[in-house]
Amino acid sequence: MLNEIEAQEVAEGFEYVCGIPNIIGAIDGNHIPILPPAVGYRDFINRKGWLPLYNALAGVDHFYRFRYASCQHVGSVHVASVLKDSNLYKFANALIPKWSKTIEGNKVPPILLGDPAYPLLPWLLKGFKGNVTAEEESFNVYLSCG
Repeated sequence: MLNEIEAQEVAEGFEYVCGIPNIIGAIDGNHIPILPPAVGYRDFINRKGWLPLYNALAGVDHFYRFRYASCQHVGSVHVASVLKDSNLYKFANALIPKWSKTIEGNKVPPILLGDPAYPLLPWLLKGFKGNVTAEEESFNVYLSCG
């Protein structure tokens, strides 16, 4: 993923771009179309019925450079499960730097951004979903700019 110096540089870059401190990356899934095997074809179709594909998970920095990638799940697997099966999730304690930044008296650890499909974790920040207040919508706007 990132060493300590790179993580601090990325956090500064994200804060400049979207005004949110201590972001060391953004993760999301992507669908990669494939020619599936004859046996198990249906496993490769995602829940929306799209073409056969693999679910990939990737993490990027503030310049959209790949810093993490995993492509080990067929299309039918939900993105939250793809994350939970990834080395990023399994080894987060070793991969996420330990420093923190004090903001208004609170220690904020380095965090990754993700969309609402992912679980909320100590190192993963996601947007609000459903009926949101004006403040929550504003937060989502800032969050999605990262």
